[in-house]
Amino acid sequence: MSNFAIEEHYFEYNSIKHFRDAAEDTKLLAYGRKHDGGLGPVSYLEVQNVVKREYLAGKVDYVTTATVDWEQQSAAAVEANGKISYFVASGEGAVSGSYSDVKKANVKLMKFVINEGPLIKILNQDAAGALKFLSDEGANGRVVKEIWIGLAGTIEEQFTSALTSGGSVSATVEGASLVLGVQGKGSSSTHATVLVDKGAPFAYSLCKVSNWDDHRTKVVKVNDDFYGMK
Repeated sequence: MSNFAIEEHYFEYNSIKHFRDAAEDTKLLAYGRKHDGGLGPVSYLEVQNVVKREYLAGKVDYVTTATVDWEQQSAAAVEANGKISYFVASGEGAVSGSYSDVKKANVKLMKFVINEGPLIKILNQDAAGALKFLSDEGANGRVVKEIWIGLAGTIEEQFTSALTSGGSVSATVEGASLVLGVQGKGSSSTHATVLVDKGAPFAYSLCKVSNWDDHRTKVVKVNDDFYGMK
């Protein structure tokens, strides 16, 4: 695939680079301070906290699946941040594996997002702590908007089968954890679930508040922030 690369510090897909450093600390709607490496390559989110998972219910969308030719990837780059977290069975947390493990399992990467409208609504109406942090932090405040997670085996087959036939993803909450489920087209029953908070994303992207109201108490607009952007 053109414009596809797994590097030490980022994952590039369709010419967009997603952060990999400190992915083990991130979750959807984690928020904190973005650190850039100056002249160096390291850029990551220092997580301050995570928005309560109950506010994400019904607001997470599936975007796409990346099929990885693991033979073409560098083991050193893949394992740059340690072992890889990925899901293999419905209703269970992630396992972790080496480059050899993910290659053997033929792990696919799936992208999930909270779109701008729901994200702004959550910040303005529900997540007072995140809103205050971002207002106080200023230019370096960021929120995790998108994650890429690894799926293999039965759970990957169940998600892929449902999604390629017109199915959809639902976001619910069990305890304090976000759960992503998949339904077939026209079905209200969940075929399989991923306990997404019980595993680390492979990569992630951020957003920053680009416009506030006059009192900096409400978010008006957010802009995407990918690896390599300021």
